[in-house]
Amino acid sequence: MKKTIMILLSALFLLVGGPLTVHASEQVLISSTVEFEDDGYYVTEIRSDLDLARVDTEINNGLLRATTTKTKSGSKSITFYNASGVSQWKMTLSGSFTYTGSSSKATSASCSVSIYDSAWSIASKSASYSSNSASATAKMNRKFAGVVTQTESKSLKLTCDKKGTLS
Repeated sequence: MKKTIMILLSALFLLVGGPLTVHASEQVLISSTVEFEDDGYYVTEIRSDLDLARVDTEINNGLLRATTTKTKSGSKSITFYNASGVSQWKMTLSGSFTYTGSSSKATSASCSVSIYDSAWSIASKSASYSSNSASATAKMNRKFAGVVTQTESKSLKLTCDKKGTLS
């Protein structure tokens, strides 16, 4: 029975003639933390989304070899609330990664900011990726009568391990 299944899988890989892509889409909340400060508090969330798996086939010395590379996309966000508990702004880092079970690599990173209180504005924001992590930084200014009265700088980092676990 096992031999028949292997023969059928081998034939499928040969017929496909290249990578076989399997899609899955399910977003999961991994963690949520709250950090209190004198001027307000922050809620940080990490969300994960497994996008697709790619099976590459190769015939080497008459043996069929399949390598699975999976792509993991996720996001980490931080929401700033004022002392009254009203959300002021939210910064989100989105990153994409590939992993195989023995290694992982970041492939993209982006930073977005949503403003809920018009007194706040984006002074700067940036995103980058390297090795197996994505990172973003945002600097936010709060103005009153055209004068900056408060500045908040936040950084987020999202890392993917060789098993596809985001942290």
